[in-house]
Amino acid sequence: MKDPSRPATHRIFVGIKIPPALASLLASFGRSNPQQTPNARSPKWTDANDLHITLKFLGSVQPALLEQVRTALAAVRAHPFKITLAGADAFGSGILFAGIEQSAQLISLQNAVEQALNPLGFPREQRPYSPHITIARKIGRRHDVVARLEAFCHHLPHREISVHQFILYESIAGHYQPLQQYDL
Repeated sequence: MKDPSRPATHRIFVGIKIPPALASLLASFGRSNPQQTPNARSPKWTDANDLHITLKFLGSVQPALLEQVRTALAAVRAHPFKITLAGADAFGSGILFAGIEQSAQLISLQNAVEQALNPLGFPREQRPYSPHITIARKIGRRHDVVARLEAFCHHLPHREISVHQFILYESIAGHYQPLQQYDL
């Protein structure tokens, strides 16, 4: 039971939304690969509306701090740029993803977000930034699915993404609700 004396928190992250046409194509991969082998866990495929590239995960944020986050992110400056899908892989925990080519502009934007939020108590991520689009969770160690996603991404007609904004998101019941958009 929730403690009514504690203010509600919000699960927050900053990301780049995947354009609807590309998101729909990527989500169609899940529809064409709906299950694993019998007796294995079923993958949880990401809905097209939830596909994004995370710039910074903040976790649980109190409402008062959330307003400071909004203000700090409004100060981030960057120019529009393009990024490109680059292959596919899976993290050891069973997360299937489409990779994103590293680009100086993307790294610069991610660093600017980190710098803006660090003074508010959000420490820099210690791991190197690895931009990606999560396609499914609970995929297990299915190398065949990774290979199929790699081939699928390679044959997409449009693998380039124009980045004109980043978004402050809230995670609500497994879906991502945009709270505020920041134009570049």
